[in-house]
Amino acid sequence: MKKNSLRNTENIWVLGAFLCVTGLISALLLSAVNEVTKKPIAAAREKAFAKNLKLLVPDFDKAVPVQGDFKLETGEAAEFYRIEKDGKICAFVVKTSTKQGYAGKIEMLAALTPEGKILQLMVTDHKETPGLGAEVCARKFQKTIYNFTAPVPAGLPPNPLLDQYNGKGAETENWSVRKDGGIFDYRTGATVTSRALASLAGGIVRCYAANREKLCAEETK
Repeated sequence: MKKNSLRNTENIWVLGAFLCVTGLISALLLSAVNEVTKKPIAAAREKAFAKNLKLLVPDFDKAVPVQGDFKLETGEAAEFYRIEKDGKICAFVVKTSTKQGYAGKIEMLAALTPEGKILQLMVTDHKETPGLGAEVCARKFQKTIYNFTAPVPAGLPPNPLLDQYNGKGAETENWSVRKDGGIFDYRTGATVTSRALASLAGGIVRCYAANREKLCAEETK
């Protein structure tokens, strides 16, 4: 019995050591893979961001990130970029998100005029339901039998449920969908997504209005 007990104890120690070594090797491999892929992933994100900027504000010279800890009323971080043309501010672009989507986080870019009016909204990432909430977020050229052979138009594809916010600013009241007594249209079957986008758009313009003086204060030379 003592021999079996000693053998079992030895096996446990061997198994423990094996698991520790395996875990260490796995951690080292994951760390190495992360280091290898970190730069390509960052470069891809920067490229996608630059492409989206051109869609939101087609004509500009440079985009300057504004330093500061900006947050929406929900506590979500808001990154502001000062968009300049010929040394003058022509727009601002905001990168932010909401966790109020049907399937969780929705990430958005919003272009604003210097006066704080929405120029365009673009959802850049989400996990909403295909065919429902995903359609509320999507900007894509729709192929039909009437335009099947037509080339894809340049610029930002339309989406009436996103485009309805264009021209709206902080002075607009009740940033909610009509089902909740607001002024914005929504998609049946995707009410939660529509509500999230209405709330996010309103939060963006109010955040800009609250920080406008600081955002416009350091126009680059």
